[in-house]
Amino acid sequence: MNPQLLKFRPAPFALALLCFTMPFVSLSCGGTTMSFSGFQVAFGTTVEGRSFQGESAALLAFLVAVGGLVAGVLATRTAGMAAVACGGVGTVLLLVLQAQIHGEPEIRGPIQISYGPGYWLAVLALAGGAGLSAWALNAERPQSSPEAAVAPPPGSGGGTDA
Repeated sequence: MNPQLLKFRPAPFALALLCFTMPFVSLSCGGTTMSFSGFQVAFGTTVEGRSFQGESAALLAFLVAVGGLVAGVLATRTAGMAAVACGGVGTVLLLVLQAQIHGEPEIRGPIQISYGPGYWLAVLALAGGAGLSAWALNAERPQSSPEAAVAPPPGSGGGTDA
């Protein structure tokens, strides 16, 4: 595996986990705005005596980002494939989170939902983690030389028929 690419492979997953501490989702209604971090969205929280249950897609995306970080640290081809999968699945899960939030029966009517920088950076970081891991895997494959591609097969007499 390319050692230069390998040392950067865990970085996007670490960034995605850091993004869970930032504002993920904001809900606005009648001049009042409540903002939730990624951890609050994933694990649930209590605001003004009201309990909000965590969203399963956010929790799974967090766990997949942890898995991607662990896989990114390991220097095996299998771990590289796992990192690609974690990045892709995590990205999809965060996009599914939007559908979950917009489908909540309590979030209907004049409530406005906006996604904060933590959410969008986490989506980009997980997608970037998948891309970087795939690139590192591709860089590891042996490249064939141009001479090997045009050389005649052994025993063919050098390409001339007698």
